[in-house]
Amino acid sequence: MSKFIATQEQQEILSNDKQNLIVSASAGSGKTTVLVEYIRQLIVEEKVPIKKLLVLTFTNVAGQEMKERLLKVLSQEKQTKFLLQQIDDLPTADICTIDSFCEKI
Repeated sequence: MSKFIATQEQQEILSNDKQNLIVSASAGSGKTTVLVEYIRQLIVEEKVPIKKLLVLTFTNVAGQEMKERLLKVLSQEKQTKFLLQQIDDLPTADICTIDSFCEKI
């Protein structure tokens, strides 16, 4: 897989101070790609556990696609005990629609 190269607008998202973040853009603009990279950075570089993140999507399909993309990029990283735990936790991570999350709690 080729290395992700962000546009200037996407880089602004990736440079966020790691606080709450809302990404809203048109279809096909790269939202999922940017969010996957943002989450990868949090997990790999900042050592933030996936279970501490809440990622809300508009559709169940989008949530599942994001999990699949995260699995792919995380699997390409150097495998550490921490990272392997995050990969194991990915299927039950809170990457879902707001309805699914509210139903869960």
